[in-house]
Amino acid sequence: MTETTHSSRKIKPYSFTFKTIAIAVLIVIFLIPSFMVQGLIKDRSYRKDSATEEVSSKWGNAQALIGPILVIPYTEGLQVRQAFFLPEELAVTGKATTEVRSRGIYDVPVYDMAGEVRGRFGTPNIQALGLSSSQMRWNEATVVMGISDLRGIQEQLTLHWGSQNIAFQTGVQQTNLASGVSARVPIVATDPANPTTQNYPFSFSVNIRGSKDVSFVPVGKTTSVELTSNWVSPSFDGAFLPEHTIDQNGFKATWHVLDLNRSFPAQWTEKERVTFNGLQQKYSEDSYSYDTGEQTDAFGVRFFLPVDIYQKTTRSAKYAIAVIALVFVVVFFTEVTSRRRVHPVQYTLIGLALLIFYTLLLSLSEYIRFGYAYLIASIAIIGMVTAFVKSVMKSTQRGLTAGGILTVMYGFVYILLQMEEYTLLIGSIALFIILGAIMVASRRIDWYGDEPETQA
Repeated sequence: MTETTHSSRKIKPYSFTFKTIAIAVLIVIFLIPSFMVQGLIKDRSYRKDSATEEVSSKWGNAQALIGPILVIPYTEGLQVRQAFFLPEELAVTGKATTEVRSRGIYDVPVYDMAGEVRGRFGTPNIQALGLSSSQMRWNEATVVMGISDLRGIQEQLTLHWGSQNIAFQTGVQQTNLASGVSARVPIVATDPANPTTQNYPFSFSVNIRGSKDVSFVPVGKTTSVELTSNWVSPSFDGAFLPEHTIDQNGFKATWHVLDLNRSFPAQWTEKERVTFNGLQQKYSEDSYSYDTGEQTDAFGVRFFLPVDIYQKTTRSAKYAIAVIALVFVVVFFTEVTSRRRVHPVQYTLIGLALLIFYTLLLSLSEYIRFGYAYLIASIAIIGMVTAFVKSVMKSTQRGLTAGGILTVMYGFVYILLQMEEYTLLIGSIALFIILGAIMVASRRIDWYGDEPETQA
């Protein structure tokens, strides 16, 4: 009688096969809701971007300053074309006072920058362009300054050109700049056959508002930019990195760039179509990054919000299937060793609970710090899964084992989120260890059900 009873309690081979296939199918099916969760995170991220754009449209978008550039028309046959000349020296100093504006639950960093632009133009090198003095329309020379969002200008711009004060006017016609201001300036006619050295010192103050970031283009033969701000978490972007200091009061950054470091010449004509790499895309898309798939000439600073909850939540959600698969394997091994059968519906409920973790994390992190949101969501889901497994297995130890495994997994994922540079290395080592542990545990299971049971 005892023999019959023990034999009937054995798990039959087809049970292993069916359950294994069922679990594998469930894991594949859970790919769909995991992608839906990632889609939800992207949707919330788009909402944040929309709120950011709304605030920026009223305050001022990301600002890019290009110039000043000296533009002199010249005649070629019956056509009038433009020749462009860059300054010998350019120095920019600026102080950006920042604050955080809110739109609903979203924060947007904005700034008000008071700057001073100084420099010097030399004698226009028309000979390098193959032009003669008779072709040049010297009395039509203008200085143009590219400013990406003119709505951010807070006061009249006045160019100090030598001893003259000249008001800037809106418009940069017949240039490759998207937007900006210009001023008509006096230039002494020069003859390449009898060259004379001319210097045109200039300066002007600029007070502009913007959001997210500010960038500059090194148009001078030597360009120096000094920027200070009360923002404590800057991200320095672009082609050149500055010397900088950061403390609890803000940052100070200084750039020094030579003409040899940039990709465009000191003078050119409109026929050459010289562009400032990276800036045209920045104007059209108002991007956060200078990475446009080509060399960029711009550099600057992004007023970076320290925690991007959507990026971190997306990264954590990418581990959803791995967490679900591991918990399913643990429950399956527990089911086999404890002789307690777990229905596929119960596996499904466990998987859904694990997916809800990410929606909890997302919704909580929009209101509280990401670390606290992660802790609260983890405790809630670990407690739910632990209680459920305990109830199904009729064993506190089995429930705590499942909860412990889930605690280790969530803790491990959180560590990965903090160590971006070593994510691949640490993740690969962890997967190796987990697979090894599963192999060791699987040796103790009678997969074919033909081994005699040991009497207690």
